[in-house]
Amino acid sequence: MINPAKLATGLLDLSRRAGVEVHESTPVTSIDAGPTIRVGTPTGSVTAPLALLATNAYSGHLGFSRGRVLPITASSIASAPLTDAQISSLSWSGRQPFLDTRMLFDLFRLTADNRVLLSGGDGFICTDGAAETEEGHPDYLRLE
Repeated sequence: MINPAKLATGLLDLSRRAGVEVHESTPVTSIDAGPTIRVGTPTGSVTAPLALLATNAYSGHLGFSRGRVLPITASSIASAPLTDAQISSLSWSGRQPFLDTRMLFDLFRLTADNRVLLSGGDGFICTDGAAETEEGHPDYLRLE
């Protein structure tokens, strides 16, 4: 099990220690890919031989990720901490996580403080005016 916040901050720290220049909280207005990548901002641009986009699912206006990103809805909820007797009654002695991946996912796991954490997602969301097919499903994978 990976803690996404710790993974992201750990990768950021490693990148900075390796000399990577990080530009946070800078709106991106355009991305021009090629031998050198140019990223436009409201006040100028940044060029580099390589770029890593760390963005959210609502970046379709850049055109760069269209057809490559499928935004979904997901949520998590946690119980109150369970007692050892409650955990024992669940036959959950190995503390192993389990999940159901039929549609998207439903994940159950015990946290360090013995809460049952349920995480899951069950639906796609439409962003940036994505077109819908005749069947009524969002046409996320259409390439322009």
